[in-house]
Amino acid sequence: MRVVVVTGPGVVELNWMWLPTWVGMNTQLKAEIDKALRDEIVGKALTEETLDWVHDLVVNFLTTKFPGIRGFQEYFDSLKVIDVT
Repeated sequence: MRVVVVTGPGVVELNWMWLPTWVGMNTQLKAEIDKALRDEIVGKALTEETLDWVHDLVVNFLTTKFPGIRGFQEYFDSLKVIDVT
């Protein structure tokens, strides 16, 4: 599982259902993430490797923005082992 999901051809969005509620429902924060990462992501092929990279970008953004949340990085790391297929 990643914190991003492909929602259409060439379209990636936050996987808000697997994010803490205060992140997934925070439209201002989601817009901030989009603005900060858009230029790095646009134009990239959405391969498994790219999606892993984008996941890491989003996690780095969130853990840097909220450094005082103990266990935040570990929470995101734990998502990697969840498989809902």
